[in-house]
Amino acid sequence: MKLKEGFIVRKIVNDTVLMDAADTGKLLRLNETAADILSLIVEGCTKEEIVSEMTKRYEIDAQTAERDVTATLENLKTLGALEA
Repeated sequence: MKLKEGFIVRKIVNDTVLMDAADTGKLLRLNETAADILSLIVEGCTKEEIVSEMTKRYEIDAQTAERDVTATLENLKTLGALEA
């Protein structure tokens, strides 16, 4: 899984924004957790590695991390931002 080419990640003040350079209508404002997940995707981490890292960073249980990571990945897929 990786970020599709043509998607741009920008930090604007305290927000992280993901947009499709080819279609400016595709824009997603990311909260801190989603921005961390996206950062791990860009680093090449698997879903399992992301879940593990999120449990450490946010001191949450694996079930909560799995739910949050899955929801974020679904949002990114809906936006068309992820390659398999």
